[in-house]
Amino acid sequence: VPEGRVVVQPHFLYADDLDAAEPDTQDSALSTQPFVFAARLVPEKGVATLLKAHAAAPELPLTIVGEGPLAPDPLQPPFAGYQPHGETLRRIRAARALVFSSEWPEGCPCTIVEAMALGRPVIASRVPGAAELVEDGVTGLLFEPGDARGLAACMKKLHEDADLARRLGQAGRARYEERHSPEAGYARMVEVCRRVNLAV
Repeated sequence: VPEGRVVVQPHFLYADDLDAAEPDTQDSALSTQPFVFAARLVPEKGVATLLKAHAAAPELPLTIVGEGPLAPDPLQPPFAGYQPHGETLRRIRAARALVFSSEWPEGCPCTIVEAMALGRPVIASRVPGAAELVEDGVTGLLFEPGDARGLAACMKKLHEDADLARRLGQAGRARYEERHSPEAGYARMVEVCRRVNLAV
């Protein structure tokens, strides 16, 4: 298929529940805000890398939301086990940042888009999909897949710099509104349909 005829349509979210939880810029006890990981607990999601990073920096609060073959006792910190979608969003909104440690190519991860919509920065591995959504130093921080030290360094950076975390989160919210809100998604779809009609 000719490249000029291929169109990428990123996910957009019906954000009623997200918009109802506008980013909180008056967080108290910023130093206790946890980093949140929310995904299936399988090897390709980088769970082992995340645990190694946390072992290297155990002072950083971490919550792991999800279930899967790598899940231990859900009562054991930092594992929260399975949580309903609304509760997962609440935890992301209360987080210092979302951690996305996947070690395989992704599409357009909804969890990253949700975190951006909630005004939270994203620390993501530099894998296809995630690297297209997270702009390093602008809407979040990137590290190399499987690099536990690099992930720990990113977590420490945001843990120690609340202003940076807030700026990245605000930029992420702006990026969501620009590219991943329903309005932006519909506008792209209409434009694609217009182009198709002109081509036939």
